[in-house]
Amino acid sequence: MSLSNGVLGLLGLGVGAASTAASARAAYEQQQAANAAAEWNASLSEENAGIKDIMAEQTREMGRHQVALAKEEGQQKIATQRATYAASGVKVDTGSALDVVAEQAGKNQYQQDMIEYTTGMDAWGHEVDAYNLRQSAAMTRATKQSAGLAGITSLLGGGTSLYNQYRQYQIDFGKWG
Repeated sequence: MSLSNGVLGLLGLGVGAASTAASARAAYEQQQAANAAAEWNASLSEENAGIKDIMAEQTREMGRHQVALAKEEGQQKIATQRATYAASGVKVDTGSALDVVAEQAGKNQYQQDMIEYTTGMDAWGHEVDAYNLRQSAAMTRATKQSAGLAGITSLLGGGTSLYNQYRQYQIDFGKWG
């Protein structure tokens, strides 16, 4: 082997070392960027979960107002029925008149129950969405890794490769040096 081949071999090792250092730095910076993106996505999921919490409470509040309105309207219907019967001379507390008023009261209660059920289910859906978004945020944060570890891992991989090249250099050129 010639001297120029030996110098080229050493130059190759030097270039390899510089390349390994650059790769380690790039791995470090790439992991930092990935972590920043993961944190941003997690924060966005948590903000959306907060919005879902607000939507759930607003849905429950809307349901309470709708139930109160339905109750008032139902009471007005019953009062109108009773007044109509009384004006016609019918006793409102017995017989068919009482049956009609009782049936209306049942319809009123059913309507109120359906409003409570429907708005309760809608609110629960928002709460489930909020929970899922928070879990997604936690899982996204769990994917974050140490940027330093990424750099060191890259450096160790490159260092192993350089060591193997150096060992080969010693085998090839050690006889004359």
